[in-house]
Amino acid sequence: MTEEVKHEEQKPTESKIMKTGLIDRYMKWLKGGSKKEYVENISYSVILFSAFLVFVGMLVGSFSGTFVAFAILGAFLFLVGVIVFIYSNFLK
Repeated sequence: MTEEVKHEEQKPTESKIMKTGLIDRYMKWLKGGSKKEYVENISYSVILFSAFLVFVGMLVGSFSGTFVAFAILGAFLFLVGVIVFIYSNFLK
């Protein structure tokens, strides 16, 4: 009976496997196959993160004025992401 309990404790949970799988897949996608893909993937990540910041800043900023800074930061990061994307198109 105690062996079964020890065996069950050693099994990783599905959510833990899924989380590490998502992180591993994201890191593999982020690295890409070349320097151009790597820079493009970073720009996509920055743009998605900035969209999230703008969304949170607009949503919570409607009720509290201090959270509008998230939207401002997100808008700035969006511009940085677009500039990095344009730079990636100039790479070979």
